[in-house]
Amino acid sequence: MTVTMVFVHGRGQEFKDPAVLVRTWQAGLAAGLIKAGMAPLSDAPVVFPYYANLLYRITAHVARDPIELETLPAGPTMRGRSIRTFLMMPAGWSVNS
Repeated sequence: MTVTMVFVHGRGQEFKDPAVLVRTWQAGLAAGLIKAGMAPLSDAPVVFPYYANLLYRITAHVARDPIELETLPAGPTMRGRSIRTFLMMPAGWSVNS
């Protein structure tokens, strides 16, 4: 059976070099496997879908035009105010902006 490693990054990886990320993750995985008494997967092919820069551009675009997702009915703690939920508020942005 052939093993293929699939690495999937999380948030905050924009503007990083995907090749450096793969090498770092491979090294960390190999160190962990060796520490566990197992052989590293040094010859296994790697698939790494790098989408951080695209995701960054999309969320930055959404942040320019916040959208109201939900308005809740007034309740005991709401005192008639509505709740607005915004996506990806830019740094320094506030409700009063």
